[in-house]
Amino acid sequence: APQLAALLGAANDPRERAAIISALGRIGDPAAVPVLHAAVAAADDDAALLLVRALGGHQAFAGAAIDALIAVLDHRSRSVREAAMIALTEASGEKLGPDPARWKAWRQRSR
Repeated sequence: APQLAALLGAANDPRERAAIISALGRIGDPAAVPVLHAAVAAADDDAALLLVRALGGHQAFAGAAIDALIAVLDHRSRSVREAAMIALTEASGEKLGPDPARWKAWRQRSR
């Protein structure tokens, strides 16, 4: 995962970035979560959607991904926020809607 993370930071081609994001999501290394999360803010909306799907798509990411997805609920793009909410709902089994405060409160109770 560290090598892919370095490649992600250097990749300029959208297709290359998408392939790296997908690979990081498939690997499921929890060390990739901060890299994926940090990349969301700088990414265009299409790449941010891929990043959110990668974060929500692997059980091994567990709690670290939950925290990252909650943070993404404040993203500038509605479609990215909705993808984060769906990923949170699927990962947690909770239906708390789009409000980050409700998810943060749930996260505090569930630790």
